[in-house]
Amino acid sequence: MWFLAGAFGTQARRTCNVPNGVLIAFPLLNRIGKPADRAVFMSAAEGW
Repeated sequence: MWFLAGAFGTQARRTCNVPNGVLIAFPLLNRIGKPADRAVFMSAAEGW
C-alpha cells in the first residue's frame, strides 16, 4: 500500500511513481482531535 500525506489548510502538489497493482491510501479529510474523537470518527469506517 502506498500512503500519500495530506495538507492542513494548504494546497499541495506531489509527483510520484506508484508501481502497478499497488493500492493508494490518502486522506479525504484532515482532522485533528483527541484519541476519543478519532475513535468515534473511525468507528463507522469500512474497508478491507
